[in-house]
Amino acid sequence: MNPKVPKNTDIRAQLRCMPKSYFLLFMLICVFLGTPRMYAQHSASLHPEIIQDHRIDSLVNRQSILNDSKKTIPGYRVQIYSGPQRSKANEVKADFSGNFSDIPAYLVYQQPNFKIRTGNFRTKLEAYKFMKSLPFQFANSFIVNDEIVIPELDKK
Repeated sequence: MNPKVPKNTDIRAQLRCMPKSYFLLFMLICVFLGTPRMYAQHSASLHPEIIQDHRIDSLVNRQSILNDSKKTIPGYRVQIYSGPQRSKANEVKADFSGNFSDIPAYLVYQQPNFKIRTGNFRTKLEAYKFMKSLPFQFANSFIVNDEIVIPELDKK
């Protein structure tokens, strides 16, 4: 017992008189002994057990099959013709394909008009650059949102 502290005092008085080094030693021991318990992970938590309904796997497989079968994505095309005459639409498509053989052209029917839409552009900027490069005969063209064919990836 510490001779400075009388026997009938409360704990606060005893702590005030305790040398600071003992107090610091006590705190360090508490911290080091408590730390492994606070941050330790059990081996079971590294490999959690997944509990799920068996139908979830069948739904995931069904969605995967649907995604594989879909060959289009949202994108942009340049519409160069819209009118009620199919023969005129085919002429415009043939004329365009003669000038731009590397850019696909699509004939779309939306009642009551036939429309010729060209290209498969992922961004509006790409479609805009192409539209500005078109000759004067397609001056009334404009950009439309459409489902485009997924471009093939370069396999290098």
